[in-house]
Amino acid sequence: MNEEKPSKSSRKREAVALQALGEELTRQSRANLERLPLDPVLREAVEAYRTLTKRLAQRRQLRFIGRLMRDTDADAVTAALAALKGGSLEQKQRDRWVEQWQARLTEEGDAALTELVEAFPEVNRQALRSLVRHFVKEPENERARRALRRFLVGVGDKGSG
Repeated sequence: MNEEKPSKSSRKREAVALQALGEELTRQSRANLERLPLDPVLREAVEAYRTLTKRLAQRRQLRFIGRLMRDTDADAVTAALAALKGGSLEQKQRDRWVEQWQARLTEEGDAALTELVEAFPEVNRQALRSLVRHFVKEPENERARRALRRFLVGVGDKGSG
């Protein structure tokens, strides 16, 4: 019946780990925070951290967040954060797909455009042709690149949904 308490150094390591997890929470977007299984008080403390500008106040708030993390299921929060980061794999795949099509459309021209329209019949062929023409004419134009990219992301999202 003699239950041993964790050593002081192990409790401190755990507290530092919880504080680090809390700091990770402060770097998440509001949308990501909404997806995490957080206590409303903890969520409010993380939001309050964002309003602080003084370094000392931020450190104090991080310690407070660390204390609140003791009452939270840290494993569930860690797993949810990992799942959110896993979403970045999908983002990387989408980015790769968009970059490949962007390169093909600029290099191969009409052949790639026809192939894309056949794969995605709902694509506005005229708008796509105009965006590609504008991008090819001025490849260093950031607005043209972004416009073509945004169009292709929309095509990819419609195709996968």
